[in-house]
Amino acid sequence: MAAHEAKQIRFLHAGDLHLGAPFRGLRALSDEWADRLCDAIPEAFERLIKTALDEEVDFVLFPGDVFDQANPSYRNMLTFTRGLERLGQAGIPVFVCAGNHDPFVVWERHMVSLPENLHLFAPRDPSFEAITTKSGVRVVIGSRSYETNIFDSENDNIARGITREAAEAACGPADFAIGMIHSGLNLDPTKAPSDPDELKNSGMDYWALGHIHIQWIDDKENPHIVFSGIMQGRDIKETGPRGSLLVTMTTGQATKLESIPLASVVWEQIEVDTSELESVSAIGQAIQKSLFAANAKAHCDKMVARIRLVGSTPAHTALQEAGTLQDLRESINEQNDNYFIDTLIDETRLPLDRERLQEDALFIARLLQESERVAADPDELWSHVQQQFDALGVNKIVFSKRDLAKAHSGAEAWLLDALTRES
Repeated sequence: MAAHEAKQIRFLHAGDLHLGAPFRGLRALSDEWADRLCDAIPEAFERLIKTALDEEVDFVLFPGDVFDQANPSYRNMLTFTRGLERLGQAGIPVFVCAGNHDPFVVWERHMVSLPENLHLFAPRDPSFEAITTKSGVRVVIGSRSYETNIFDSENDNIARGITREAAEAACGPADFAIGMIHSGLNLDPTKAPSDPDELKNSGMDYWALGHIHIQWIDDKENPHIVFSGIMQGRDIKETGPRGSLLVTMTTGQATKLESIPLASVVWEQIEVDTSELESVSAIGQAIQKSLFAANAKAHCDKMVARIRLVGSTPAHTALQEAGTLQDLRESINEQNDNYFIDTLIDETRLPLDRERLQEDALFIARLLQESERVAADPDELWSHVQQQFDALGVNKIVFSKRDLAKAHSGAEAWLLDALTRES
């Protein structure tokens, strides 16, 4: 390659695989879907391997938590090593640093024979690996593993010593220098936190981070510090498409990232507005429409959804009857094999004529007047709640004024529903 030509590398940044992670809760609702979720993480890993082979990447980075548990099963270890061996046959090296779920001592204890193309970084001190790609580009990668599942952040810095200067001193000049750590950065101070400014000033061209399960990028135009997120969501808190990042770096140009969806099962939380719907049957149809729309956008084979029904509807009374929500959920689940509703939550209310209630019911009229007065002055409401917390000896409110306004609105709706249900 001529000296004046731009040099380029392409690699996969694949954080937080969590092979062997348990999926709790669904077994009681559906054995079939519980089994699907147990297969979902290995399927995500298989898709990653296929992507690496199809894209002919130069290497793959795993910044921690390949395994979910300190005692990975033989099956999970075999799944991982066989995938890496396929990459090795294609000449694709793999770099791993151990995280808090799979610290270095776990790899030492269980992974007796590692594939030749796997480079596992040691703990305690930073270390560096250098490779020359098939196109002749020189890359150096610096990293450091967790030794046990707890990193002593008060007395040490997991990014300590991982700099371009140290990397090139150890391995020689490089066209690209990459840092890789399992760290909460400044987003989670409980897991080996690190200072973003320190990382940016290290001279490294890219930092591949693991631990944070959402995709996070410090600079959309030219990212330097990146979390790729988890490859397969494990519960309703990890919603939306999940996967890895295909990273392209070219000398003299901004780094480019491409999200690669890998999850075969996506979790979603969906809100269905029932305001224009008059029957349980119509609500069921609206739920199915919302499920189809979400499934089409999810880039996945299957979807587990939690549905919240909101708005005022004449069907509210029927939804409140024992067994209605369960029957509705089971009926919808039986009609399509691609999605599964784990929970159906009713937050609907009856349509109310506030003007009529204020005219006909003295107590309700007074209640509405007071509620509207409080809602009109959120600062007064906040002050009142703060006084109540102080009286109880609670010094910190863990919710926002917006949360409080929403709670107030919900409380008003619940009271009006209870007071008018029999009328």
